Amino acid sequence: MEVLETEVEHATRFLSLFKRRCRHNGKEFDWFFSSRSKNPAPSAAEKTADAVVIVSVYDDKGTPKLVLTSEFRVPINAREISFPAGIIDPGQTPAEAAVRELKEETGLDLEVLIESPNLFSSAGMTDESSMYVFGKATGEASKEHLEAHEDIDVLLLDEDGLRSFDYSANATSCKAWPLIWMYMQMGFENFPNP
Repeated sequence: MEVLETEVEHATRFLSLFKRRCRHNGKEFDWFFSSRSKNPAPSAAEKTADAVVIVSVYDDKGTPKLVLTSEFRVPINAREISFPAGIIDPGQTPAEAAVRELKEETGLDLEVLIESPNLFSSAGMTDESSMYVFGKATGEASKEHLEAHEDIDVLLLDEDGLRSFDYSANATSCKAWPLIWMYMQMGFENFPNP
């Protein structure tokens, strides 16, 4: 597969639509994709993460609880159960973005423990990528730091809470579900926790 050229079709503040002209087996075709960048990287190896997903455990008087969010998401017109997450601002490291985003979305403070490699979310339609940042959450949950357009509730769930939560009644993020399931099956002692 050879990429011949990339052109912007439409650009907004946070999202752009691109057309890539490609050649494969002697045939040329166009592939459309979205990007958070105004100038997408030529390849995955040159791409930096756009966002962070924060997987944190809160110590509630000796009981570890996973920090989740229930956030209204406009594209699906529903609340989504997920981890706190957000865009990495220019000049920020993923760890700095994770600390800022956890504070903004939940009011909690974050001690960063582990960062994942750069991971791609849906490479058939976007070059968006993110990194998981694992850590310890402390402080008091609040909505004090939410941006005006954000509609987010904080969920602090222990193992029993994770098991009894009705995921089928909510939209659940594909980035969150595998880790939620692992915490339910394996407990908190096998993962970064306070």
